[in-house]
Amino acid sequence: MLKKLLLLAGLLILAMALVACGNDGDDGEVGGNDDNGSEASVDEDKADDIYQTNCSSCHGDDLSGDNGPDLQTIGNDMSKDEILEQIEEGGDGMPADIIEGDDADTVASWLAEMK
Repeated sequence: MLKKLLLLAGLLILAMALVACGNDGDDGEVGGNDDNGSEASVDEDKADDIYQTNCSSCHGDDLSGDNGPDLQTIGNDMSKDEILEQIEEGGDGMPADIIEGDDADTVASWLAEMK
């Protein structure tokens, strides 16, 4: 009886280890590589944190817009570079440089995936 319990416990541990190692690489990142592999992946959690801190007061917690426009499908209308330019230069009621540097690039990449 004890041998059966030990065997069962061992199999359970092995199964848990295999499941943990079987990650398909989707660790919460958005974007990934496009067909030609030229686009780097974006850390979705980091981008969302930056967005919540700097943008949500105007664009809403869920990107649905409030004082600023709805961004839920902004990637259909603007490329990453166009979004980055908007973040850096402002315009249409948006102040310039609300987010700067790598953070601006991260958010622009993340928003470009919103389609």
